[in-house]
Amino acid sequence: MASEKTEQLSQLKSVVHAKGGHHVFAAAKSALAARGKEAPLASNGDDDEQAGRHALATFDAAFLMAASDGVVSDDEIDELSEILSMMTDGSASDDDLGYLLDNFAEALQQEGLDERLANIADALDTEDARRLAFVTACGIAYLDGQVTEEEEALFATLAKALRIPVEEANGLLEEIEKALEIEA
Repeated sequence: MASEKTEQLSQLKSVVHAKGGHHVFAAAKSALAARGKEAPLASNGDDDEQAGRHALATFDAAFLMAASDGVVSDDEIDELSEILSMMTDGSASDDDLGYLLDNFAEALQQEGLDERLANIADALDTEDARRLAFVTACGIAYLDGQVTEEEEALFATLAKALRIPVEEANGLLEEIEKALEIEA
């Protein structure tokens, strides 16, 4: 079972990288290596700064997907941790993940889902970045082999917030299902 999960994570990483994730997560890796505790994905250059914002917003969207049922389970934390680690080629530590998850949870509690989605959408200032966040977040939902009603509802809400047309969002979901060998 563990090797199947590793294979699925690897397949999801491939899909995410095909959507432009390599550049974003390479910048996140660089930023994590040089960061201070107060700004886990901050960076110095304009391109790296934008990519760092995109990475942070993408991880935030993935967290929202994991939290869509009101609880972030230990399995989901493990999946988020593995995704963050894989996407940054191992540069993200458990401390990094804990810091991010704590901030995401606090922001969700204080602001609510709609405001979090609006903030994520604002941070994702290109179509490619919005697609990347959508694919990453939705991919998280598929990793446990079943998509809940709450996750399905969030697919549509996330697509709308990210200004991804319904047909395109459905195509991206089909791409994830195919890559992860999930029967629709």
